[in-house]
Amino acid sequence: MNKTINKVVLGTAFLFGVVLSTSAVEANTTIQQKPYLNFNPAQQAGLTRAPWTQVHLHSTANTRATMQDEATYMSRSYNNANYTNIVGWNYETGRAESWQIMPKGGAYDVGGDWNWDGWMSIEFSENIPNQKAFKQAYQAYIDTARQGAREVGANYALDDGTGYGIVTHGYASATGHGSDHNDPLPFLARWGVSKSQLARDLRTGVAFSGTAQAKKPAQANKPAPAKPKPNVKNDVDYMRQYGEVVWNKKWFTINETAKIAGIKQAFSYNLAGHHGGKYATKEEWLNNGIPVEGINRKGNKLQFKQNRMKIVGYDKKTNAIAVNVSGYTVWVDATAARKA
Repeated sequence: MNKTINKVVLGTAFLFGVVLSTSAVEANTTIQQKPYLNFNPAQQAGLTRAPWTQVHLHSTANTRATMQDEATYMSRSYNNANYTNIVGWNYETGRAESWQIMPKGGAYDVGGDWNWDGWMSIEFSENIPNQKAFKQAYQAYIDTARQGAREVGANYALDDGTGYGIVTHGYASATGHGSDHNDPLPFLARWGVSKSQLARDLRTGVAFSGTAQAKKPAQANKPAPAKPKPNVKNDVDYMRQYGEVVWNKKWFTINETAKIAGIKQAFSYNLAGHHGGKYATKEEWLNNGIPVEGINRKGNKLQFKQNRMKIVGYDKKTNAIAVNVSGYTVWVDATAARKA
């Protein structure tokens, strides 16, 4: 990476911490301005200042949370961790998108002293429906990282040891400048992108440059899975053929209530498919907690106010489908939904 760089300084791009302009980057990717957080906590605390010299690459490590879920959660828990940009698949628009959700210049992201050097910290939302969607989102990831590199005056090399330009969270951790995380490489590898491929694509600006198509890593010594019997569907596939849930005004037991990320929520073991463990875990609350504003309540029973809901996500591995409740994505057990 370039050791002589054009230092990034705060200029007229910010007004009270909100980015005003929309930046068009390569391959028709547009970084949309979505100020979920209209100030930068690290700047506000006096922990970081110009010049900023790095672009940090991350992934969310949560395959069930959408881009909107991740951004909303960050905006409420920014004192624990935060980032400037997120890339992924927007189920509402049906396309890959790149968002800036917080003013650039420092973040609580890599978990080390390089927190204060990052001009742009980019999360890749791991909730991706299929390979085609991944390729589109990955191109947006490449474009956004290259845009950040240009803004700090660096080239497009990856983890080159200079401390300038594009850096993975894993590299920051391995060199003593971050936490113990190694994202985004394991996530990218699941979709067929090695570190060398990522480095090549950052240089060229073209997703999967030099390869015919992405391939998931081969699983050696494992027999091919048996083909399902004709006309036999699991409950996720059963719900997929309809694309919506009709609850038939059914009542479900409320097992726990709590206020999570500032939202009053109810938790139903039946709706969440909760098995094992006395109480719901933090991850279960984030995935399966139901905003109380979206339910009718009668004692320890709940009923969805919206009786018919579009399904916005599917996860066979956990037998879950996702619906929208009062603007929040909630994952529910597909069997419970089918039997409603």
